[in-house]
Amino acid sequence: MLNQSGNTDLKSIINRFRYSKNSNISQPLKDNCRKFLNQLNVSQKIGFGYGIAISIAICGTISGIIVSNHYKSKARQKEQHAHEQVEIVRRLQASILQSRTHQQQFIPLVNQPKDLEDEYSHFLEHAATVRKTWSEIKSFVSHTNTKGEDHEAHTDGIPNLLQTYRGIPKAYFQEIRNILQKIDSSNLDSPEKIATAQKLLLDFTNSPLALKFDGISDDLTDLVKISDNHYLEAEEFINNTDQIQFWIAFISISLSTILAILFAYYISISISRPLKDLTHIAKEVTQKSNFDLQASINTADEVGVLATSFNQMIFKVKELLAEQINTNQKLESYNDNLEEKVEKRTQELIEKNFILEKTLRELKKTQGQLIQNEKMSSLGQLVAGIAHEINNPVNFIHGNLTYAHEYTQDLLRLVEIYQEEYPEPTTKVQEEVDSIDLDFLNEDLPKLLTSMKVGSLRIREIVKSLRNFSRLDESEYKQADIHEGIDNTLMILQNRLKVKPESSGIEIIKEYGKLPLVECYPGQLNQVFMNLISNAIDAFDEYEHEGKHENSAGLSTRDVKTTKSQIRISTQTLDSKSVTICIADNGPGIPGKIISRLFDPFFTTKEVGKGTGLGLAISHQIIVEKHHGKLECLSRLGEGTDFIIKIPITQVTTS
Repeated sequence: MLNQSGNTDLKSIINRFRYSKNSNISQPLKDNCRKFLNQLNVSQKIGFGYGIAISIAICGTISGIIVSNHYKSKARQKEQHAHEQVEIVRRLQASILQSRTHQQQFIPLVNQPKDLEDEYSHFLEHAATVRKTWSEIKSFVSHTNTKGEDHEAHTDGIPNLLQTYRGIPKAYFQEIRNILQKIDSSNLDSPEKIATAQKLLLDFTNSPLALKFDGISDDLTDLVKISDNHYLEAEEFINNTDQIQFWIAFISISLSTILAILFAYYISISISRPLKDLTHIAKEVTQKSNFDLQASINTADEVGVLATSFNQMIFKVKELLAEQINTNQKLESYNDNLEEKVEKRTQELIEKNFILEKTLRELKKTQGQLIQNEKMSSLGQLVAGIAHEINNPVNFIHGNLTYAHEYTQDLLRLVEIYQEEYPEPTTKVQEEVDSIDLDFLNEDLPKLLTSMKVGSLRIREIVKSLRNFSRLDESEYKQADIHEGIDNTLMILQNRLKVKPESSGIEIIKEYGKLPLVECYPGQLNQVFMNLISNAIDAFDEYEHEGKHENSAGLSTRDVKTTKSQIRISTQTLDSKSVTICIADNGPGIPGKIISRLFDPFFTTKEVGKGTGLGLAISHQIIVEKHHGKLECLSRLGEGTDFIIKIPITQVTTS
């Protein structure tokens, strides 16, 4: 879908890439380039353009790095060569100066043989250094000449120096050795001989050979300056190579950026122009509903594919419209009967939905009850097992405490008789008596055994309560003592009833009437007692925790609590057929709107994680459905709540 304007832009971009005038490019080459680009898809065009731009940037950058590294390597070599030259020249200069200084020290030390010998030793050390450094300079020049003109330029002055002062160091040191051999310091026993020797050394110091030896140091100073200049030139050349590398990379990146911009412009034109044409056709089709229009296709890229798909879509829409007209005509013929059928079907769905909702509520209620029953069954098995395991060692301890008490009394009586018969014990016995405090032991040991017996009796009572509470005989009715079940429940809840730092404790008031044995499921009744008493304890805990603030039921608690928390449990026989159990508290009470939902499954006013909402619902089911009784709740705001249980004494079984 490229038009003439798009082709003109393409020609312009291709001509820019060729770096030549339009007159030098033949028309077939232009056509081939345009044909090649038209065959590419959009991603290939983008990749082709950016590939060329990135290739130029990479090639230019790599070329700059290669050229820069080449010249920088040469500069580094020059810098290293200059540094080595400065180092060796300075060492030679320092050794010559040291040798010259020690030679001049010979004159005042002529009459001091030992000092003269030490000074001569130092002189010989520096002489050896001069000869060694002189040989190193020769090797350095010889090695440099084999590397080419670049390195020879750094050593222009050294060959002249070696040529000018050739043999001077050797002659200088040889002459010093000859003079010192002529002077025998051991025979200098007169001032005249000493003066003669000093004059001989002084004459040599001012001799042409010595002055020429000094000239080496002066010429070396000039060579050091020249070498320093070569070193600075090498560093400057390195900096220049860094700038060359930067500009090559900068030009390459700039050129690649320009090419990328040009390719992006071309690609955006090649994509946007056909899309504009396609958009114009689409507007014509939608506004005029003319489905005979077709978009032109001039490229093989994604835009061309889009135009082809668009043309096919227009054709399909035209077919679908024709089918829709036929379908509408058929739908109108069925429309009259459809409303009646829908209304009838809707009514059926409403009735089935009502039945389904009812079934779901029943299933949810049953599920909650099954979960709670399973939990209580598992808990009962666990408690029964623990009670059995505790009961055996407790019985053993309790049974042996009687014998322990008798044996202890016998021993204490024996000790008393011993004290009467032997009032004056031995020293060792008296120390042991004082150590164990025998009088206190006689008084405290019986008390200790008595307290152990009381504790074991308490444990046996708790174990008995646990075993009675956790009875799993739910398969059939059994005659049970209601008071025993209540007492077992209170025994289990004793820890929650006593005084604690965060709680003032709860007083239990029992008003038991004379009840016969009642046919029931004892374990399930114990569960009901546990739920009702636990709820009363929770209400007191919440009441004390919130103080003067609003409690979770929306009630304002009393300003000051003037009475102790109490739970009153009363039982009585109404007639010969039924009994009532009333569990009442003097807590804050329950609002009427909550009482109406109190026995609904999963309804709770406690915080998340502190209640499931199944306790009272299951208790209601146990009393009403399992025992054919009644469970009622009477509450007075600010005064307390009463739960009244009424169950028959004898259950009537039905087949």
